[in-house]
Amino acid sequence: MSQGAGFGAVVALSRQAERKLVDALRRGGAFSEQTAVEINASKMIGVQALKRLHKAGVIGAAGDGRYWLNEETLSQLTVKRGGKAGWIVIVVLFVLVISLGVIASQVGA
Repeated sequence: MSQGAGFGAVVALSRQAERKLVDALRRGGAFSEQTAVEINASKMIGVQALKRLHKAGVIGAAGDGRYWLNEETLSQLTVKRGGKAGWIVIVVLFVLVISLGVIASQVGA
């Protein structure tokens, strides 16, 4: 597996862990500090996903291992991540086109 593919797999697993966490909070109806639910990150999801979403403000901590979901912040993060992904795709395609052009010119020479 190439280094790029390995990185892509790590990102995919991270996003999957985040989705599992968000889904658990939604199922539990945890949308405020008062309705926060207990999450055992070590068993259910990656601890890093919990830390990442908490730092981003998507998940709030109510104490005693209880967390809640901030849907508005999650929506903003989703839009932000989608924008970054779009730029990454554009850059990768640009590099690919340039590389193919260089290869074609060398083959034709």
